[in-house]
Amino acid sequence: MRKLKLKSARLSKGYISPRFSPIALGIMNLSREAYMKTGEKISGVKLFNPDPFCRALKDQQKGKNRLIILFRHSEKADAPSLMYAVNKTAEIEGHKLGIKFQKRPHALFLYGKDVPNWAGALAAWIFPRLGHIPVINRGLCRESINDIRKALEENRFPMALAPEGQVTYHSHKTAELEPGIIHMAEWASEHGSVQLLPVAMAYDYGERKESLIQKVRLRWIKETGLTLPEFGRNQNPYDLLIEMTEKTLTLLEESFPPSRAEADNLDMRIATLNETILKEAEKIANIRRSGSVLDRIFKLRYKGVDAWYPENSNPAVYSPWDKSRSDYNSLKAALYVRCSQIVDVLEYIHTSYISDTPLNNRHCEYALNIMDVVNRFRGGNIGTRYTPEMRRALLLPGDPIDFNSFDRNQSKKERFKSVSSHIAERLQYLSETIEDYLI
Repeated sequence: MRKLKLKSARLSKGYISPRFSPIALGIMNLSREAYMKTGEKISGVKLFNPDPFCRALKDQQKGKNRLIILFRHSEKADAPSLMYAVNKTAEIEGHKLGIKFQKRPHALFLYGKDVPNWAGALAAWIFPRLGHIPVINRGLCRESINDIRKALEENRFPMALAPEGQVTYHSHKTAELEPGIIHMAEWASEHGSVQLLPVAMAYDYGERKESLIQKVRLRWIKETGLTLPEFGRNQNPYDLLIEMTEKTLTLLEESFPPSRAEADNLDMRIATLNETILKEAEKIANIRRSGSVLDRIFKLRYKGVDAWYPENSNPAVYSPWDKSRSDYNSLKAALYVRCSQIVDVLEYIHTSYISDTPLNNRHCEYALNIMDVVNRFRGGNIGTRYTPEMRRALLLPGDPIDFNSFDRNQSKKERFKSVSSHIAERLQYLSETIEDYLI
């Protein structure tokens, strides 16, 4: 049973500059098979349409261009799966295509600056030694900008990032893109040609789909204490998932009144709940409401990070008074961050994403997301998300986008908008197409 524990503040690890180590990369390559299976429940990585993927990596190694890999971010296993594809699958598929690499491919990933604080000592050690660069989502970090620009100039490895900015929990629906990717491409173009490689990602549960739905159903019943209809073999899960949604929303509405929308439309109830929960969190955190739902989530998240992991003072040497004040701020952070965690998933629950059709991977995604809402309400996060079955990671790259080919006679704003729109269209097309490869 998960219990609410007071998290005392401790000194932040701060900004950890990348310092690539071939030894660290070798350690990762030796341990990745075990990690993928035990840590991410990934049984294998399948790369469809490998030709543009392998050729883009080879061209970058030869210095023909700077390469930025833009991957859809629907799951916490996305970055490890893409890294696996770059480090191992590309060599295997490249050999079949007659493409030889000068060295084993590798890529530099961007990750949240706060991750080493909560992910543990191993993450704090391995991430910078793989060359990965910490960033603040929707925030300015001069060290990040300098390290990104340096990596793009040196062009030792391609860079990989999720242009959506965070996990979106949908393999087949692209969320709004962050503007930072265009700035990065612009910086890279100062040194020559820039290729943007879009990659869609999905997770195939194969014959385990029925088992997954059943396990989620039983877990949901155990966690909530409520009942759900039986789910049998070859049964359509749509009605079950809609009932899970309705009952989960009712539970949340009991905890965050008044939040019930006048209409019984589930999507309207979700929108009303999101607003109610965020207002409650902002009141506790003493934050003024501004920006989109995602803007508000990040403000709450980073205020919590500052309460738990201050950078400008060391909690270890606090006076008793300062320690008590810090504990009080940490307790408040536990409440408003929990609220932001709920909305972080709930805002991506869309009943239109699933349909009254035979069981498919969309139903699996949806079921896991509803279960994750319960997980977040109980104090969990993406690291404690329920993943009951092994699955196979699928990657579908498209043709590279030539950033330098966009009209430079346009204003900077118009050109950025044109590039962003083109990237979004390509990612959405690939995200829809990859569904055809699912069993």
